[in-house]
Amino acid sequence: MAMKQLYQARDSMEAHFLRNLLEAEGITAQVMDEALTHTAGMLVGAVYPTVWIDQADWPRASEILDQFKRQGPHHAPTPTWKCKNCGEIIEGQFTECWKCRTPRPDSDDPSESIMGEPIDPTLQADLPCVKCGYNLRGLTPANRCPECGLPILRSLLDALRHGMFGNADEVDRVAYQPFESASRSLGFPADALLLICRAWMQSMQPIDPRPADIETDPGLCAERICTAVRDLAIDDFGSAAEAKSVFKGWGIQNSGDIGRIVEALASAQLIQLEQPQVVAHLNNLCSLNDMFP
Repeated sequence: MAMKQLYQARDSMEAHFLRNLLEAEGITAQVMDEALTHTAGMLVGAVYPTVWIDQADWPRASEILDQFKRQGPHHAPTPTWKCKNCGEIIEGQFTECWKCRTPRPDSDDPSESIMGEPIDPTLQADLPCVKCGYNLRGLTPANRCPECGLPILRSLLDALRHGMFGNADEVDRVAYQPFESASRSLGFPADALLLICRAWMQSMQPIDPRPADIETDPGLCAERICTAVRDLAIDDFGSAAEAKSVFKGWGIQNSGDIGRIVEALASAQLIQLEQPQVVAHLNNLCSLNDMFP
């Protein structure tokens, strides 16, 4: 039977959520391009997971997709659960582990129950500091290198950008795992958090600060963050229109959402928020249309 693409998802969680909805109605669905999404926030022409169905199921599947879109992007039920076979943290809407297909444990059993504990943000593999080569394993991205003082997040993002991790499992374990807890609590995908992290580093902790970059006024800092987010998004996705479309898919509607992400990143020990007032200025700074006119 010929397969046809039904939907391009914003992340793996959304793709598998839609697939489960389809299969609950007797429609066989497959998630494709999933392995490529881990570098989506770092490359021009990003690739996102897609949901494919048999062409014969298109009419019924389209009806389910329309209902799925009307419900909005952040309706995954909670809490999450942990696969007893591979240890993967799974969103509550899934009845089996997306990674190894192990069924969800009985929620009545407290020893294997659904859970939602935060993910350990410490780096779980060797990561050399890009400035001095110090091994950053065991530290959190919000820290600085104990040898030279460079923000660890810069080394992590640099390693992602240059493909230093050997395979998708290592990317998950080293780079994405620290972002997953914040991603779950916010409803924004990890790729969105990674892009905001890159903008934060560029605007708040540049390698070679110019006089204007040292400005500490919270309002000006908030403007610099939004400018960096816009510039990075256009650079990554090729145009302002495409960047705007991706942000809509992520559920980011305005600078206030960026502020929420910044707060969550700081809470998850991924960045250092030395000026909490910056978030207040982000709340009412601009809309998505202002960022990408």
